Amino acid sequence: MAEDDDAVQGFVVLEQYQLRVQALCRPAAFAEQWQIAGNELDAAEKERLKALALAEVTEKISVEGLEFDQRHAQFIKLTEELGYQPDERDVIPLEEAVLGVSLSSPTQDLTEVNLNWLWRGPAQTQMPLKFSAGEHHSGRNLTADAPSFRWVRDSKLDLEKELTSIPPIEFEKRKRIPDLIILPTLIIGLLLRLMKKVPIFALLLLSLGTLMVGFNFSHKHPATQLPDQPTTEDIVDGLLHNTYHAFDRRDVEDIYTVLESSIEEGPLLERVYLEIRQGLELEGQGGPRVSISTVALQNCEITASDTKAGSFDVQAQWATVGDVNHWGHTHLRTNRYKADLQVSAIDGEWKFSHMQVLDEQRTQKVSQSPQQSSE
Repeated sequence: MAEDDDAVQGFVVLEQYQLRVQALCRPAAFAEQWQIAGNELDAAEKERLKALALAEVTEKISVEGLEFDQRHAQFIKLTEELGYQPDERDVIPLEEAVLGVSLSSPTQDLTEVNLNWLWRGPAQTQMPLKFSAGEHHSGRNLTADAPSFRWVRDSKLDLEKELTSIPPIEFEKRKRIPDLIILPTLIIGLLLRLMKKVPIFALLLLSLGTLMVGFNFSHKHPATQLPDQPTTEDIVDGLLHNTYHAFDRRDVEDIYTVLESSIEEGPLLERVYLEIRQGLELEGQGGPRVSISTVALQNCEITASDTKAGSFDVQAQWATVGDVNHWGHTHLRTNRYKADLQVSAIDGEWKFSHMQVLDEQRTQKVSQSPQQSSE
């Protein structure tokens, strides 16, 4: 590799609902072009260089058919435990400075990526690019004569995460008094009342008929049948699965649409959205979000039930496993939860109507992305 061929490095990550284009650059390689004075970067100089890098990326990197709705630049540093993290030093030595630029675009059912990358260091002859889409990884060195990269989706590649079907609500059949008994009772009572014969008996029949009408009215709708233990576990597992996978989407309205099928509308829905969204963000990294691959229900114990209200309470424990590919490293995050949950029959579907997290434990590991072959 020629000198300064690591001045700029490129990464493209395709997810189910988002394409991210990221670039790492060494400002030292651009010292003359960017007119960097001195060997240290203070706060003002860092802001100037971030603006220059964003302008270069916006002008010289494009993906056919896509518009980038988010742009972010920050100084970062490589750590052994957590990969690239924000470099929060007030003053950064020029030779140690690494600047990361990230662009993202919402996508859906993207089957082809046509990338044109014209940004390289002043003395850089080839720019290494790494591409990731699910389990697919590839690499290529882009040059002035060959600045383009094309990827076509393989029929075997599946980025979709299907939502889980929730067991339907079952109802108990309620006994009702036949109309052939109620109507004659009311008619006879009314006739006796009008004829003023046996008034006490007439009043008794009318009262009895009225009571039977009220009984049938109270049993007009079948009672919700609360599920047994295995079905309870299926319901809770499915609701948790769909709640987390709502966040595979990037549009807020789309996320809410999926969440509303699992969580009662109102304050609970708002709180769950904010809490999970915050928990999935990769702190200080410009917006990449952990993608949940596994939601595993580990324990689910029924603690209370209310047949009349059509609801049941459980104390549940579950774990989520997610990852995000960022700056060429994979952040693997495992979260474990213990919570009190209430599930209620709402609008003909089982939904969470209460959720209180009692304990949360998080572990994070970072590893180099799989080696990608150059083409």
